[in-house]
Order: sequence, then structure tokens, then C-alpha cells
Amino acid sequence: MKSLSAFRFLFKMCLVAFGLWGCGSHDSVTELKGEGSALDARVQYEASGLSAVALSTSQIKLSWSSPLDGNTSQVVIGVPGINPPTSCATPLPVGVIFPSNQNITSATFNGLPPNLKYAFRVCTIYSNVPTPGIVVTATSAPEVGNLSATALSTTQIQLSWSPPPGGSSYLMALGLPGMVAPASCVGPPPPGAIAPTAMTATSATFSSYLIPNTKYSFRVCTSNAGVLSPGIVVTATSAPEVGNLSATALSTTQIQLSWSPPPGGSSYLMALGLPGMVAPASCVGPPPPGAIAPTAMTATSATFSSYLIPNTKYSFRVCTSNAGVLSPGVTVTTTSSPEVSKFTGIALSTTQIQLSWSTPPNGNTRQIPIGIAGGVAPASCVSPFAAGTIFASSGTSTSASFIGLMANTKYSFLICTFDLNVPSPGMTVSVTTLPL
Repeated sequence: MKSLSAFRFLFKMCLVAFGLWGCGSHDSVTELKGEGSALDARVQYEASGLSAVALSTSQIKLSWSSPLDGNTSQVVIGVPGINPPTSCATPLPVGVIFPSNQNITSATFNGLPPNLKYAFRVCTIYSNVPTPGIVVTATSAPEVGNLSATALSTTQIQLSWSPPPGGSSYLMALGLPGMVAPASCVGPPPPGAIAPTAMTATSATFSSYLIPNTKYSFRVCTSNAGVLSPGIVVTATSAPEVGNLSATALSTTQIQLSWSPPPGGSSYLMALGLPGMVAPASCVGPPPPGAIAPTAMTATSATFSSYLIPNTKYSFRVCTSNAGVLSPGVTVTTTSSPEVSKFTGIALSTTQIQLSWSTPPNGNTRQIPIGIAGGVAPASCVSPFAAGTIFASSGTSTSASFIGLMANTKYSFLICTFDLNVPSPGMTVSVTTLPL
């Protein structure tokens, strides 16, 4: 008997598979009258406890309890919309969908569009005829909404979205350089794919391995019951660094950096310099020993005028900041203006001293010598000058003559190099006039 029951069950399943139920002139009510009233028979052989749940944006699962008679099987069909198929008998309506997987108490429909309502009918095949069946509706899970991407800095992009109403988890976000997002969130990521460094229910932040001023494309997939959706995509460009960075020696102790601001409106939070050919490695964290900071800064320039040494090479790094995140930065190197060389003085008489020097190689400089009686030269070439300061009565680009001096008196001189009207610290020499 058991083998006969098994045969009957397999035979019915074959009928179901080939859509042969309801063939000819069978009427389900008539067929079931031999078992008692048609209504009683329908109730007896229907499945029960039918429910439907969206496993993902593309998958809905139906579950039910089998009828008491183990020799029955179920036909499961569905259609998009809120109205289920009117019957499980052939011919079936246009657009009907069948489960991808089915067993005696469940059926799974795959490959559905996100956020679409479906109506299903589950019928029991009894004596080769489907019962009227029971129905249920469900909506495939939606994708995230309002997906956007914002460049927080040259190396950081943040994605934001509105969570779908179905409470899906947001299990995966992936990015790739360029205009084409990863094709899927399922399986191994493609070569070069980047994963978020931080993720919440409504955002994902990518801050590793991004390159300034580079386009990236991202795919965000929702997950429901562990099944990932196809996902939706968005593209953004990381913020650029400053452009046209240059450095100019304003004097022996002053260097000015200039740049073009990036189009993204980043703030220019940090500029650092170091003596030598190697700029500071980063704008983040404590500055390295010997680093110099700008004494003045604007949106397009930075001026360094403290602790610079004449005729010395300096390297600088300028970093942009967006949302408080500093970029890797760009670098530039230049040399502070030199002082004059071979600065000497000679007493020509009891009342005249002549100074001479070699000019620095920078043709934009000019030299101004001043002096004072005594062994201490003036402290600066910039007014106000100390009482008793004397000025040259004549001179050339490499010499200056001081007259009207007192005999047998020591005079100390300071010569400063001016570059764009900014004086250097200067060099000194002392000379004594001839005695009477």
C-alpha cells in the first residue's frame, strides 16, 4: 500500500509539472462530491497557514501547512499585482509566475523586481483536480532610496541613503574607480574594488585607497533574510588637491606659496615646510622636528617668514581639508634668497669709509647699507632707525661711500638685501677711520 501511495503521489506531481490538471471536462466540485459535500472536500484538502515573506528585493517565499491527506500535492502560482490568479486550472492567465524551488510546505520565487506587489494562489491537487486554493499577497523588498555620494575630502567619499520601509539590512556597499560600478554585491569582489571603512543603516564611508580628483562608482545592495538585492549605483569624484602650487622667495628669510583653489570649495587648513629637499610626509598628526608653519595664510597663499635661513632650500606640503579630513597634499621646493657675499669696508681718509660687496644671484634684490658709530651695528635696515644712524652719501649696486665721519672712530655697518621690499637680516662689518 505504501508503494501504491508513493506511486499515486509521484503521478500527481508529474501531472502538476506538465500542467495537466483540470484537463478535459473535469469539474473540481463534481470530482469531489464522492468524498462528501464539495465544500467539505475543498476545506479538507486545502493547505492551511499560508504566509508570504520577502526574502530580498528579488525573492519571495511562501510557506504553508500540508493537508492531512499525505497523498496530495500543491500547485503554486503568482502574478504581479494585488489580484491572484482566479484558478490553478489550465489555461493559466498571462503573466503567471512559477516558483524556482518548491517542496511540500514551501515555495520560493526568484528573479523578481524590487518593491513590487505579487498575489499568489496555492491549490491542492486531489484526484487530479486542483482545489480552489488559498491566496496571499506580498511585496518584494525595496532597494534603498535617495542614494547620494559626497566627496568629504581628496581621499574620502560618503554614501547616504534612505532605508527601505521593509527593514532590510544594508549588508554590502562596494566601489570601483571609474564610471562603472561593481556588477554585483554577490561573490568575490572584482579586482580593485574598495569596501567602506565605516557603515551605518543609512550611510557608508570610503576612506581607504582613494586618490584625489578621481571618479568612483558605487553599488549599494540591501539584504533580507541573507539574500542580497541587485543594488543601485551612484558615482562621485573625490575632491581635488590645490592646483598650480608654486613657491617664491620674497627675501632671505621669507618664502610665499601660492595655488589655485580646487573647484570643490575645500578649505586649506594646513601648510608645512622643512629645510632640505624632502617635504613633511603628512599634514596629519604632530609636525616633524624642525617643521615650520606659515606666519600668514589665505585661501590661495601661505607666507613663511619665521626661522628661515638665507640661501637655504625648503620643501613644503599643502593639504586641503574637506569635512575636517586632510588630504595627502602636494609639495613644492624653493630656496630662500641669499645675502650679499664678500662684504668688506675700508677707510679712505679720516672722514670717509667705503663699503663693497658681491650681489646675490637673484636679480630682483637690492642692497641698503647703514651704519652707526661704535662697535655694534644697527639691528635692522627698517625704520625707525636708532639715533645716530648714518646713511651712504653715494653708491652703486656693489659699493657705498660714507663721508663726513669723525677721525679715528670705529663705525659698524649693516647691509640688508631687499627682495620684493622685504629686508633680509643682513650682514655686518666694522671699520675705523684714519687718525688725524
